[in-house]
Amino acid sequence: MGIINDSSIIGEWEYEGGGFVYCFRADGTGYYRFGGVNAEFTYTDDKSAVAILYPANTIASSYKYRIDGNKLIIKDSLGKDVIYIKNN
Repeated sequence: MGIINDSSIIGEWEYEGGGFVYCFRADGTGYYRFGGVNAEFTYTDDKSAVAILYPANTIASSYKYRIDGNKLIIKDSLGKDVIYIKNN
């Protein structure tokens, strides 16, 4: 994507229960880590929803989110809040 993103979503976020990490880079790339494996993706962000596209997919998955202090709160597919804590 190559576009510098000034979103507050940029950074590494770990699931509050541990074991899962989202990382959003300023250049529109990132990864989802689980079980010690990184799944790279590209993303776009409109500051209320993030659309994530993994290389094996042709359609991006979109997730509504909000930032509350050091918490990234993502709505899952069932409408439940899933909380990630920003890593320093």
